[in-house]
Amino acid sequence: MKSVFVMGCERSGTTFLGSFLGAHSQCVVTPESQFKVVVPPSYREDGTFDARKTFEEIRSSWHLRKWETPIEFSAEELEKISTYGMLIQMIVRKYAESHHREKEAKYWIDHTPNNIEHVDFLRKTFPGAKFIHIVRDGRGVAASFERVSWGPDTILESACHWMKKIAFGFAAEVKYPDEVMMIRYEDILEDPESAARKMCRFIGIDFEARMLKADGMVVPSYTRHQHELVGAQPTQSKADSWRTKLSAREIEIFEYETGRMLQFLGYPRLYEEPRRPSKPEYIRFYFHKRKKRIYKELKKAIHKVGIR
Repeated sequence: MKSVFVMGCERSGTTFLGSFLGAHSQCVVTPESQFKVVVPPSYREDGTFDARKTFEEIRSSWHLRKWETPIEFSAEELEKISTYGMLIQMIVRKYAESHHREKEAKYWIDHTPNNIEHVDFLRKTFPGAKFIHIVRDGRGVAASFERVSWGPDTILESACHWMKKIAFGFAAEVKYPDEVMMIRYEDILEDPESAARKMCRFIGIDFEARMLKADGMVVPSYTRHQHELVGAQPTQSKADSWRTKLSAREIEIFEYETGRMLQFLGYPRLYEEPRRPSKPEYIRFYFHKRKKRIYKELKKAIHKVGIR
């Protein structure tokens, strides 16, 4: 099974793209598999590997439990697993057997956004892997962050976070030009078939019209409310929704903080000379951030003791 890693800034459409590619008859998309980025304690880069111990660490992790799929190995199966990459691929195969029995799974599509910061490790662990860097208009990313309880808390933080992730993607494209391709979220919405054909050529598979349904993923109940686009037909209206979800001043501040990056990526700015944040705005952002952090910590504490 070959690996295809979708990556990019969170809220850029990584899950949507994973489901888009996962609709292919030879592709299986899993929920985000952070356990291969947040490496278990038993993993060693010196070549020593204990498949049983590493699997137990992965199985007990919250990341795998979110898959909502019981994964088991026999002693004989574990004895045949000699590398970390092989173990993860076997876990993926078990998942595919449970959810996609109708498919001849030859490609694993993983859509963990943070793959973008671990390309070197992933190339080493999964030889021959391909990487697709999805880029979305940063103003759309910022507007989408406002819908979730995690991530950047202010428009300033959203701008800095988006720029950081974009930089990682550019670095990967420069370092590994034959293994990394970039595609814009908005281009997929505008012309899904052309985008699908481009990605299929890059991966090395034939285009299938079924991909346009973008319904190739079983979304875990834990994250279902965050991914309303999965299984929905791509629509261009999604690309410009930030125009009404962000205030005019938020848009201006985002454009100031990100300089000419939006234009470099083909996104026209609304302000030719956007104004920098004022001191009162910096103060307001600071206290807004503090308020949201306190709320998040309180929510975590309530969840920990089991209060709903």
